[in-house]
Amino acid sequence: MADIRQDAVHKLSHRLSTEFSVIGIEDLNVKGMARNGHLARSVGDAGMRMFRTQMEYKAAMTGSFIYVHPRFAPSTKVCSGCGQWQDMPLQKDTLSCDCGLMIDRDLNASIILKTAASSAVAVCGESVSPAPLAA
Repeated sequence: MADIRQDAVHKLSHRLSTEFSVIGIEDLNVKGMARNGHLARSVGDAGMRMFRTQMEYKAAMTGSFIYVHPRFAPSTKVCSGCGQWQDMPLQKDTLSCDCGLMIDRDLNASIILKTAASSAVAVCGESVSPAPLAA
């Protein structure tokens, strides 16, 4: 199982770092997630830390820009349409905003991450284009 996971992580990180000039990832608390009895096995099987490590070194080799979204930044609690803060308990999987946007919480978070990564590239003055963007 470990070999299969490692192979999958190598292939995915290679593909992302060669196909995209800007890659946005979240700084997840993997240790904390692993302590959760419901998530522990899934988190361990996903190899999240291994994925981040390989993404960082492969992006450096290919010249891609890695944006790491801060751990405590509210990526799922901010409406990607208008920027309004929403109450989003973990049980809730759809964001409903006053602006009329109804969107899956993970899709909303990926849009927030894409926007933040694009802004980081513009602010840093990187010579990479923010499109295409992997979230």
